Amino acid sequence: MSNSRKYIIALIAALGLFPVVLDTTIVSIGLVPIANAMQSDLNTVQWILTGYLLALAISVAAGGYLGNMFGVKRLFLLGIGLFTFFSLLIGFAPNMELLIAFRVLQGLGGGFLLTLGQSIAFEQFPAEERARASAVVALPILLAPIFGPILGGALLDSLGWPSIFFINVPVGVLVVLLGLLLLPGDNAPVRKQGARFDWPGLLLVGAGVTAIIYGVKLVTETQPGSIGPLNPLGSVYGWGYGPVWLWLGGGALLLAAFALYTLFLSTDPVLDLRLYRTRDFLSSTLVFVASTVVTFGLLLLIPVFLQRVRIPQLSAFDSGVTLVPLGAAALLGVVVCARLYDTVGPRVLVIVGSALTVLGLWQLGNLTPTSGGSEIWPWLVAAGVGLAMTTVPVQTLALQRLSGPTLSKGTSLFMTARLVFASVGSAVLTTLFIQQATTHGDTLKAAALSSLPAGVTPDPRNPLVQEAIKRMAAQAGTMGVNDVLGYVAVGAALMILLAFLLPARERVQVGQRNVIARSGPEIAGL
Repeated sequence: MSNSRKYIIALIAALGLFPVVLDTTIVSIGLVPIANAMQSDLNTVQWILTGYLLALAISVAAGGYLGNMFGVKRLFLLGIGLFTFFSLLIGFAPNMELLIAFRVLQGLGGGFLLTLGQSIAFEQFPAEERARASAVVALPILLAPIFGPILGGALLDSLGWPSIFFINVPVGVLVVLLGLLLLPGDNAPVRKQGARFDWPGLLLVGAGVTAIIYGVKLVTETQPGSIGPLNPLGSVYGWGYGPVWLWLGGGALLLAAFALYTLFLSTDPVLDLRLYRTRDFLSSTLVFVASTVVTFGLLLLIPVFLQRVRIPQLSAFDSGVTLVPLGAAALLGVVVCARLYDTVGPRVLVIVGSALTVLGLWQLGNLTPTSGGSEIWPWLVAAGVGLAMTTVPVQTLALQRLSGPTLSKGTSLFMTARLVFASVGSAVLTTLFIQQATTHGDTLKAAALSSLPAGVTPDPRNPLVQEAIKRMAAQAGTMGVNDVLGYVAVGAALMILLAFLLPARERVQVGQRNVIARSGPEIAGL
């Protein structure tokens, strides 16, 4: 295949991934306008995000398996078709029930894209060039969360909430046309002799992943009736809420049953857990999920600080603009990895990237209630470069030796792990922030009350008291963000230790030479 053609195919796959990842952040800032327009409460409108995430989890887990059965190109085009069609219907939805239903169906299409887009891109490149393919498909995953608030804020301000869904339509139509014309055709399905459609595995993994993700999302859901003048954001259920553990326990049991079924009974499993027997795939997955939690922690905490804690608070659009250096730095990190992967190997890149991430997070953990702009940009740049330098190498290494049907299943397994740990990590960090901010708030409040002259009580109707409470809340929130950024920095430091499980340059080069001499699903070492 010509050099330019394989890059064109990878870019088409990346273009298909971009709106799927973008849709999570761009929609999150539109929840309040949608709730107001539909005259719905925030708990109901939250299902626009939750339903989408659950649908993504199901189709990501099954995407590689179904792609092998029906054709990777066919399912990729079906995925972008579903995503585009239901994006259009969402914008015209007359009520919240239909909007959520269309959103779930949109997520089913999006999950196929997340899995098969990477598979299509990687399949075009030989093993020794897959760092370049990884760089192309990493761009939408790294950049979409940064620029989503900017685009979303601009669209909401000028065109209203349906526009944040309509923006997907021209992109989707373009990807369908380019895919029909330029993506390579599907090979004949490869099935093991005597294998049947893995309905038991599909149901077990789909239900298990869905239950776990729903359980962790329930942790941060606002309790009905808890929103009031003194608590405008409401109170979340938290980890002490019984149904959270029922969902998590049920999901864990279903996934345990899936693992036993896959390893001992299934001849053609929907997710092939035997890939974890290969050291490179297992070690890459461990680093990848740690990097995912760190990335989502940063993308959660900094916008929360800018939009809800800082004095003065920023709009979603201005917050997105503040985060532009993070996106630009991630782009730089992707370019560095693409050029240096074959020269220095994944271990060195991940160690250096993790160290930069630790530095950025540690310095960001010194925020004050008025921090912003040029104060935090250098550390956003360090974290952005570092996170890209941890993500791209391990994604390359995990999928480097896979091909054909095994590549599709490998991308499904890899992305399913990302979704699960992103959800768990976000819920843990959110509740940690709330806990730390509340603790600091109680301490500051007690100190303020103890400093009052004898017999004087604060009057909440006094404007001076109200301003003092506002400053105290901002200080407590800032201290809470700093605490959790410190925890995330420790997680980034853990990636340095995990990096020593990754191969050095010499073993990667030997592996590449071995791959060139072989082809087919047997290269997974199974």
